[in-house]
Amino acid sequence: MAAESILIGRNAPPSHYMIKIESFSLLQTSVNVFSSEEFDVGGYKWKMSIYPTGNYSRNGEDHISVYLELVQTSSLPAGWEVNVITKFFIFNSCRTNISVTKTSFPSDTNVVVKFILRIKEQKNGKDIEFKDNHLFAPNANVRGCDRFLSLSKLEYPNHGFLVNDALIIEANVTLLGFQLANS
Repeated sequence: MAAESILIGRNAPPSHYMIKIESFSLLQTSVNVFSSEEFDVGGYKWKMSIYPTGNYSRNGEDHISVYLELVQTSSLPAGWEVNVITKFFIFNSCRTNISVTKTSFPSDTNVVVKFILRIKEQKNGKDIEFKDNHLFAPNANVRGCDRFLSLSKLEYPNHGFLVNDALIIEANVTLLGFQLANS
């Protein structure tokens, strides 16, 4: 059933959360998934999950996989949707970006997230960007990109994503408003 929209407007400023992984090669050999600390956006708790060698269960092998997770889904009021825009960034010292866009907004879920994954290369000015819309609900509270960036591109020295074995990933989340879903 379609959702009845009640646009309240953006009632929280954008939130930026950045992780700098100092020893990325050590992380690749020691864990399957790395989770960030929780961070707050508009009263909701979030965290990033990073698969340094890819999420194999989602065909992410040979890539870095990055996800945003809504941590406290039990705190969502029944029948409400939360609209947010999320942006992930992997920073480097060479300006290059890749772009893929996909859009869809189902209307029967609790939390609607639009996110942008972006990689900047400072050498040639081409941005790498992945855009998608995802829905957060108690049974589906993790969304992201299974094949964010191939490990061969990530590890290639001229691309500048890994500098002194350090990798920086940022999430940008903006809470847009709420929608009441009809049951």
